[in-house]
Amino acid sequence: NLIKNKSTEINNYIKKGNFKKAQLILSPLLKRFPVEINLLQLQVMIYLSNQDDANALKYLYKMSEIKSHESIFNNIGNIEKKLGNFNKAILFYKKALDLDENNSHIYFNIANCYFSLKQNVEAINNYEKTIEIDNQYYNAHNNLGMLYLNSSQALKAEFHLKEAIKLNKNFPEAILNLHFSYIFQNKISEAILLLTQAIED
Repeated sequence: NLIKNKSTEINNYIKKGNFKKAQLILSPLLKRFPVEINLLQLQVMIYLSNQDDANALKYLYKMSEIKSHESIFNNIGNIEKKLGNFNKAILFYKKALDLDENNSHIYFNIANCYFSLKQNVEAINNYEKTIEIDNQYYNAHNNLGMLYLNSSQALKAEFHLKEAIKLNKNFPEAILNLHFSYIFQNKISEAILLLTQAIED
């Protein structure tokens, strides 16, 4: 099988970091087989390896027209989010969720987009959903704690920030956020003790 053999060869060159050689083999194949999903995926890999998000996105959109797959929609969402197109990112993350409804990472990414858009209620809902699926997701606990702190819900903030630190003891951002949570609640001795312990560790 020509495509299978050439795909393996191209993939090996990509793994070695020889993107020029990989592209040299791939380009004529894509001209002959423009809707072959495996070849399009290899093209995306080359563009992403070269930090060419715009062209990677173009080919991912092409792939999404050919095949409906969670990873395609998720990757589109990741690049759109990286480019600051948060509403577009949310749209594609939700398409990914339709195909993989218990994916905590996708909920976390959606929450981060809403956080960037300052849509705090939606962000909180999606961080909560992330934790409901995966209670060990310490970044979600931290971000949720930060949002609760920003909305003056200090006790809820304290709970999630403590969870984040319990799951990842070396988490300076969560420690600092918990410190501010204590200050907000006028728990000055706890705030001082927390920072003292963090410095000693």
